[in-house]
Amino acid sequence: MNYARRVLSYCAFLLFVIALALQITACRQPLDDSSINKRQSDENSLFEKIKEAEELHGSVIGSHDGSDVDEDKHWVSPGSHWELGLALQDAVLVNEKPKEYKKEDIEQVMQRLENAMNAIRDERQPGKKSPPVFDKSALTAAIADANAKMEGVKISNNGFDVPDNEKWASEEDYNALKGAVASAETLNNKETVTQEEIDAAVTALEDDVNAFVPKTAKVDRTSLAAEIATAQALLDDEALQISENGSDVHKSRYWVTPSAVSEFNGAIKTASSESIKTNAAQNEINTALQNLKNAYEKFYNGKELGTNEIDRLALNHAITTAKSNLANVVISENGSTVLNSVNWVSQEMFDALNAACEEAEELYADDHATQEGVDAMAETLNNAVLEFNPKPGLLTAGGISYIFNQPQDESIVLTGKTLSWINNDKLQITVKEAYDSYLWVYIDGANDIKEVKGNSLTVNARDFGTGTYSITLKVTKNGVPYTKTLTFNVE
Repeated sequence: MNYARRVLSYCAFLLFVIALALQITACRQPLDDSSINKRQSDENSLFEKIKEAEELHGSVIGSHDGSDVDEDKHWVSPGSHWELGLALQDAVLVNEKPKEYKKEDIEQVMQRLENAMNAIRDERQPGKKSPPVFDKSALTAAIADANAKMEGVKISNNGFDVPDNEKWASEEDYNALKGAVASAETLNNKETVTQEEIDAAVTALEDDVNAFVPKTAKVDRTSLAAEIATAQALLDDEALQISENGSDVHKSRYWVTPSAVSEFNGAIKTASSESIKTNAAQNEINTALQNLKNAYEKFYNGKELGTNEIDRLALNHAITTAKSNLANVVISENGSTVLNSVNWVSQEMFDALNAACEEAEELYADDHATQEGVDAMAETLNNAVLEFNPKPGLLTAGGISYIFNQPQDESIVLTGKTLSWINNDKLQITVKEAYDSYLWVYIDGANDIKEVKGNSLTVNARDFGTGTYSITLKVTKNGVPYTKTLTFNVE
């Protein structure tokens, strides 16, 4: 019924427009120039009135009861809306060729516009159609889940450039989910949207999130560890002697230069450092492996046979052993001031082995030495090493038994205390006295300043690189600060 009524109304509207056009055409009469000048202001007013009417016409919707018009829009009856439309059409026709119309015609058209506009103003009222109700919470949550799944995921072709145990995905997969999130965010930011669109976006984004499965980088260090062990075994080979030119090495034995040993040892330490890095990527491990292989090949191929007729290998081993024993002790009268993690000997015992070692070194460098003399000296030095009897200190291992007597800096040097980087030795320090506060400060191998509270501290050799380090302990008692510094080596 409503549809038929609208069709009839529209037909009547067309007939009315046609009749009005014929009437206006029949009434047109040529005007002289004086009449046109007199109507100039009327023509300008008509133009302004048309603009006003067009704006008003566009601000309302024709409706029978407003139920089909949104609450934020306005409506009037279809008749009033159509009447203003017809009045506008007449006014536009006149405005296009105003000189062809009389002043009375222009005034009549303007009055009709004014009447139609007043009718619109009187009838205009807000629409009754409620805005669509929709819930974006599920879409917002889906976007958050997608962003959380992408967080921390690195883009990689094969994961070899991704640190151990970190997530990675291909660029295609990552960008696919990123694009899906962008689309969902665009929809989520739209003011006008249907619940069906929201639900469809949620389902699509959840499917994309489920399809996005980042991989975890797993770094294989076994080959590097095996190569490190092989390289270390070659470096530790007792049959391989160190010499500047091979003149002191028997012609049946191989030798390498000290610089070659230092370079090869550095390559092993570098590879070992890469091997234990918790955040190393497979590419880094592979590079370290190849570098160590290259260093191994260079070191191995650099070996040469000695040129000496005298075999000094046994004497060389005895000298090396003696020096190692001397380097790993401190001199003390009774060990009462030495930590039990450090060995000590008397001055007399130290001097005896040191003298034997110096005599053996002198003979080792003697170009006129005989095989019998070299062998005898090796035996003598080995016996001196056997008589060298270091003892552990009497202080509690890792404990500081020194008293903070004055509020000034004091230095505790752990003489001879060397931590093995390869063995990852531990250094444990404990303060036996009670203080109001404790603060340990040191710089680790990454040059990061570490601050630890508490009356004890334990550090591992691999927390540092090779070299000399210090740990400063700051304590307070009754508001007075005290400081002590401990020094140790890592090699």
